[in-house]
Amino acid sequence: MKKTLILTLLLGCIACHRCDRSNPAEVAETFLNAYFSYDFDRAEETADDQTQTAIRQMREQFRAQGTDLGKLQWESERYLVTVHHVLVEGDTAICSYTVKKDETDANAMNENLILVRKGDGWAVNF
Repeated sequence: MKKTLILTLLLGCIACHRCDRSNPAEVAETFLNAYFSYDFDRAEETADDQTQTAIRQMREQFRAQGTDLGKLQWESERYLVTVHHVLVEGDTAICSYTVKKDETDANAMNENLILVRKGDGWAVNF
């Protein structure tokens, strides 16, 4: 009984933590938070095939340099990612976003991220 309850709670937490792939803003935010914290596995989950290949290459480049990605994820600075606007045109979405170190960061980076429709959801394409 205890094992069943624990398993049910664990699966519920995992389900709640997943990104809603039908919402391009949520996909973009999930990808960007993962990418800027070096969580390449999570970033790859929200990417299209081309972007997944690029992420794998980045991961391998870090490993070839002897970088411990787990340690890098733990020690990396945390960035604030804000998705401001999403423009959907057919099977493409453009998300404008800002990345900054904190609320007072005068060097905030304002960029756009392209997403493409993939099955019944959205995936990042860069």
